[in-house]
Amino acid sequence: MRIHAHIEGVEELANIAPRIPKSLVDLVKYVSKQVRIRMAAYPPETGANQPGPYPTRWYQRHFGPRWGNLDGSTGGSNTSQMLQKSWKDVVSGPLERTVWTPVDYAPFVQSAEMQTSVMRDIGWHTDEQIVDEVMRDPRTQRRTNDAIDKALEA
Repeated sequence: MRIHAHIEGVEELANIAPRIPKSLVDLVKYVSKQVRIRMAAYPPETGANQPGPYPTRWYQRHFGPRWGNLDGSTGGSNTSQMLQKSWKDVVSGPLERTVWTPVDYAPFVQSAEMQTSVMRDIGWHTDEQIVDEVMRDPRTQRRTNDAIDKALEA
């Protein structure tokens, strides 16, 4: 799953400068880092994460499904691909970074196009929601204005 956030006007501004201003590179890095951090955030646990006796089944984060056995022991399967810890932020161009995860079930959890209703009801935010939150964040808007001002001064 790959996420692209576009900062409108950054490429055009960079094109009028003799070299790409550091303030714009730093802005793109900041935005991608914020997207990565927020994509890695889990919603609060629900009853589906709470262990219990037989015949209870639950999902243990970072491990996978678990269940209570008749003898009082716990069974389970370690199938988690560690979604929270898997998010990467890589440079893909002078003013472009890609936030991505290799986890194969990530689109069903966090993609706006493929998220299941169960994941939505649990409270998982989608990639589109997260990018929108980051871009509307007053800190991002302040950094964007500062980066543009610095780029125009250069």
